Amino acid sequence: MNNPFDSKCMLIILGTAAGTGQGGISTALPSYFEALKRAQIDYEFVATHEAGTALHKFRLYFGALRSVTKLILKAKKNKQTPILYVHIGPWFSMLRKLSLVWIGRLMGAKIICQVHSQSLNSYLKHVLGRLACKFYFAQMDCVLLLTEWWRARFSGAGITRLSIVPNPLSEYFEYVAKQSRAYTVPLAVGNPMRLLTMTRLVPGKGVELSINSLALLPAHYQLTIAGAGPLHNDLMKQVAALNLSERVSFLGWVEGTDRLTLYENHDIFLLPTQNDSFGMGFIEAMAFGLPVVALNWGAIVDVVAKDRAGFLVKQPDATLLAAALKKLESVELRREMGAFGQHWVLEQFSIDSIAIKLGNIVNNLLVETRK
Repeated sequence: MNNPFDSKCMLIILGTAAGTGQGGISTALPSYFEALKRAQIDYEFVATHEAGTALHKFRLYFGALRSVTKLILKAKKNKQTPILYVHIGPWFSMLRKLSLVWIGRLMGAKIICQVHSQSLNSYLKHVLGRLACKFYFAQMDCVLLLTEWWRARFSGAGITRLSIVPNPLSEYFEYVAKQSRAYTVPLAVGNPMRLLTMTRLVPGKGVELSINSLALLPAHYQLTIAGAGPLHNDLMKQVAALNLSERVSFLGWVEGTDRLTLYENHDIFLLPTQNDSFGMGFIEAMAFGLPVVALNWGAIVDVVAKDRAGFLVKQPDATLLAAALKKLESVELRREMGAFGQHWVLEQFSIDSIAIKLGNIVNNLLVETRK
């Protein structure tokens, strides 16, 4: 099979060290790598950040400067178009990457920027933030956003050259989404309704709302909270105050096969977050056939198919969440929504679909270069 990008470009990916964090860019990157492989786009990855001491981060950053410079020179020597594919998070991540972007620009590289952080929404709400974002993204040849909701936010701020490239599923979750799920029998025989909230325990994720909604539901509803963060102790106190200790389990941060087992062993994915740029947990849960209950808010409206793969309630209200969860006592409804969710994620977030999008974007940049 001919490679349409063979010898034409060198893609240099800049981002947090892949697979080293709890969510975020580092978790999403491996699936982007696979999408680029399927698009037959050769790439080099340069880590610009990872957890560690200040000295370690300093060394990593300056090592990235050297690596980017060498790779661009190598590409130009081989008569390839160097393209920096920069994955950014909040403002510090943006600033850290900006110097690398400037070096790339000075050396003749094209720049693709992929935006991952919910913080950008906050920046775009203020005049100075919008001005700073317009300046920042004016340095880019193409700005990639995770959903259409993000495109509306950016275009409303006067930022142009926008395209949509969502986070892709991993290969394993693609495999799972193609399998039929067995749903629990009706509650009349004594099975509990098992709710799963999986996220970092930080403000804005809505975990306190998950707990409050549980307090409004019958005793056969149980909640598992998988995650770690600074709100852990406050959430445990909330559970105790509501006399829910026997119905709520705190597991801490869960990874690997244990994470997969949680999806298998629960009935509904509950995450009323207002602090997610995309929400990988949503597409993972849908891949496992779990109906979702969340908020009709932000990018989530593009990630979860409303009333098809789950319920999106109109405001962060425990009573509304509890009512949505009660509807899902129906095995038939959970089966219907779960099956649609599996179809939805394969259609919208498969690695192949992201590969096509990335291939088109890179090809367009190469066409522009030749003009």
